[in-house]
Amino acid sequence: RVWLFTDLRNWEDITTINADGKRVLTEQVYKDTQAIIDARDRLGMEVDAVMVDFHILNGISMEGTTVVGEHPEFFTNQGLSEFNEVFEPWYAEFAGKFDYVETMNEPENTAPGAGANVFFNPNVWNLLSTGSDLIKANGGQATTGAAKQGEAYKYRNMDFQC
Repeated sequence: RVWLFTDLRNWEDITTINADGKRVLTEQVYKDTQAIIDARDRLGMEVDAVMVDFHILNGISMEGTTVVGEHPEFFTNQGLSEFNEVFEPWYAEFAGKFDYVETMNEPENTAPGAGANVFFNPNVWNLLSTGSDLIKANGGQATTGAAKQGEAYKYRNMDFQC
């Protein structure tokens, strides 16, 4: 498993505004992802790409003096739409090249303030579902990482590979 975007604490570094005024992933993101694919191919390894971690919505925006990724804005209808627009070209390019693409690691650990427990949090559920749809639409196999083996049942309706 390779964590690609973790909690998006570097959102401003991995995205830019293009000539059309749209936020997009930088060219470096595509180069780095291709480097992972190339290394996997050379080494003959299985690589599962983890898009984001639950820390993207865990209610913590500082660790000591370090600002960390906390992006509740992606868990609204408008924010989710913008999030997906940024990542759709990445999914088109890479979803089918990884063995699996994990939409989120341990989504059941998102913050209580956001409606803890993905099973009861429609905003997190929507991010997982739309991410899964984009992965599969682009030839990939979608999965998610449950904190405990017994938690995987929560994702059964998403056609994930658990």
